Amino acid sequence: MTDPRQELNGRFLPSTRAAVCQMLNEQYGIQADELRRLLRDEDCHDYFGVIGRLAPDDPLFVIRDAAKVYSSAVAVSTIRRLIDLLREDAARQ
Repeated sequence: MTDPRQELNGRFLPSTRAAVCQMLNEQYGIQADELRRLLRDEDCHDYFGVIGRLAPDDPLFVIRDAAKVYSSAVAVSTIRRLIDLLREDAARQ
């Protein structure tokens, strides 16, 4: 089973990456190959900034749409596991 903390450190899991790339291509004409090339050397915290720079329209709208698709593509079970892990980590502090 995949560690849900990967979602926190910015690694797009295959299902979320595919969903975001498909939406960006269909709605904004941003090609997945170009996006992957640009993200390759970026810090994971800058992913949405890169997406915004590629935006043909207002970057904030594109970033918002990408974030919605990304969060919707994460399985509820993954979110629940992540919350449990965060609670455990907080309890140890």
